[in-house]
Amino acid sequence: MVNEIRDLIVVGGGASGILTALIAVRKGANVTIIEHGKTLGKKLSITGNGKCNFTNLYQTKACYNSGDIDKAYNLINKMGGKGLADLFSSFGIEWIVKKGRNFDRIEAGYVYPSGESGKEFVNILTDELIRLKVKIKTNINIIDVKKNDGIFEVVTGDSNNSYSYFGKKLVIACGGLAGSSTGSDGSFYNIIKSLGHSIIKPLPALSSVKISKHDFAGIRCTAKITAYINNGECKVLLGSEVGELQFSEQGVGGIPVMQLSGRIARELDKGNKLYFTIDFYYEKSEEELKTMLKNRKNLIGEKTADKFLTGFTYEKIVKYISDKVLTDKGYVRDINDDKISMISQWLKSAKFDIISVNSFESAQTTSGGVPMEEVTDSLESRFIKGLFFVGEVLDVDGLCGGYNLTWAFSSAYEVGNGG
Repeated sequence: MVNEIRDLIVVGGGASGILTALIAVRKGANVTIIEHGKTLGKKLSITGNGKCNFTNLYQTKACYNSGDIDKAYNLINKMGGKGLADLFSSFGIEWIVKKGRNFDRIEAGYVYPSGESGKEFVNILTDELIRLKVKIKTNINIIDVKKNDGIFEVVTGDSNNSYSYFGKKLVIACGGLAGSSTGSDGSFYNIIKSLGHSIIKPLPALSSVKISKHDFAGIRCTAKITAYINNGECKVLLGSEVGELQFSEQGVGGIPVMQLSGRIARELDKGNKLYFTIDFYYEKSEEELKTMLKNRKNLIGEKTADKFLTGFTYEKIVKYISDKVLTDKGYVRDINDDKISMISQWLKSAKFDIISVNSFESAQTTSGGVPMEEVTDSLESRFIKGLFFVGEVLDVDGLCGGYNLTWAFSSAYEVGNGG
């Protein structure tokens, strides 16, 4: 008995795989999703702390990283955040916009389902797959992919007991390496290579960063953080972000750090040395800060020098500066202009060496994957006709704020419509 030949097989039941299947079946294709996890959309269900920030109304190329940003952004720009939000309305998912304070991206509009539930979001889409008679195969181990006489064969099981699925087209939506507990473990990369494609080394992105030893664990503050490549005599700016930083025993996190982490990981992998500077008073110039400190000196001059910054900044920073700068016993009135300059310089540009980006387990997405130059503008393989890639498996990653799901869904919409 010959197994049924489907119009489309989708490998991976995450965000991009689910939407690819839904769009294709709406176009009249019969579709099978093959997922190696127990359920569809596990990572999608917990995104945005479970509230599912699935796109953003503010879109520019600068929100994404890729070896071919123009090709990626052309697909994103076809729908845009508003177009994707309206698309999900057609599945019965109404949406809301949260502005929030996004500092240098003040126009950002974070889009969530009205119920603010990732689980509900996934359940609605899964119900729609079932209603439209998409075949869903979960807990499936794929061991090989072949193409013979124009038909793809997806071999599953193991060497002793295998079963094959057949399709006219094949979409690889297997994700990357971020969050392996949700099913993204990179196990499909070797099969992709066997099909003639290469893989840009996957590195963690949207993660916290380990820094040199410090005394600031527990501090949460709004500040400007800038990453530099330490290129011998000169420094090269890698990027800068403003927002809430969170210091831990090992390093520093928060959305600004996450936004920079993918680029940091790539530069560290090249062997470059990097460091952060943190501006704790980014809304003030250094001269303005010096004036504030001098006024403070006049106001509390009779206090002991170690109390100069108490009540001005964070307790652990007070202790650090007292130990490093205000070493002389005496009174605030005795602090000279040179020491005030040293304090203001540190508060405006505290330096921390970067050690590493935290692992894939804590990362939200993957930097790297199948190079964009190996696929066409419609994301079809340049090597094998009828083979497509969507989502995180491709060398595209975005900022925090719904951008990685925007890419997942934009690429899925393109391929689901026939590429």
